Amino acid sequence: MFSIALFLRASSLELILLFCTLCIALAGEVINTAIEDVCNRIQPDFEEAIGTIKDMAQGFVLLSSLPCIALFLWIVIPRIA
Repeated sequence: MFSIALFLRASSLELILLFCTLCIALAGEVINTAIEDVCNRIQPDFEEAIGTIKDMAQGFVLLSSLPCIALFLWIVIPRIA
C-alpha cells in the first residue's frame, strides 16, 4: 500500500496518515497473535468460549484495518480516475 501511494505521489500528510493507520493495523495483528497464543496455552483443545475470544480478537484486526483501507482508497482512487 505504502509503495503504491509513493508511486502515485501522495502528499506528505497522506503518507503520514497512511503510515499511522498501517501501524495501527499491524498493532492489531500483534495483539491478535498474542491473544491467540495465550488462548492456545490456556486451552489447547477446542472450547467454544476460547473460539469466541479468538473471533473477537480477529474482529479487532478487521476493525483496525478498515481506516487503513479507507485512507488508501481515498488516496488512490482520485489519482487513477
